[in-house]
Amino acid sequence: MAKLTGKQKRFVDEYLIDLNATQAALRAGYSPKTAKDIGHENLTKPNIQPILSERQADREKRTEITQDWVLRELALIAGADMADFIEIDDGGAIRAFPLDTLAEGRSRIIRKVKEKRTIRTERGTKDKPDADMILDSTYEFELYDKLKGLELIGKHLGMFIEKLTDTEPPDATAYKMRESARLMEEKEYGTNA
Repeated sequence: MAKLTGKQKRFVDEYLIDLNATQAALRAGYSPKTAKDIGHENLTKPNIQPILSERQADREKRTEITQDWVLRELALIAGADMADFIEIDDGGAIRAFPLDTLAEGRSRIIRKVKEKRTIRTERGTKDKPDADMILDSTYEFELYDKLKGLELIGKHLGMFIEKLTDTEPPDATAYKMRESARLMEEKEYGTNA
């Protein structure tokens, strides 16, 4: 097993929290001026990379959360169809399907179900002395963001990386991929160090 300095060990522990190299470097005690560069450099160091990979693999086994699992969950969101959850009859009335009748995993992509009930009482009359109770219900039904699911899947597949021109050197592809990943990380986690 490769030897790590104290800061490098701390970096590995901190990186595994949120996978944000800059923030991990800051929390590990690196200077705010150099944390961004050191964080990204640490991810490629030959003594740190194998340990990070091993720790991530251990976590995948322990939690059973893998890239495949995440992609399946994102695919559920990205492939959502409101017709899987509700039906509208000829009169325009909306009926939600019971959760236990939904296809496997579908209930996990429901973000919110909200019901607002209003009960009105009508006064009785001579012909009908008992008051009538009228219940009005309004439902709100929301799924998780389909576009966000598609965007995250697209990023994973590398669909949003700039294309190379014929005049660029071959190693420019790797550089552009790293730079694109760095920019996505900054956008995703709001790093500005």
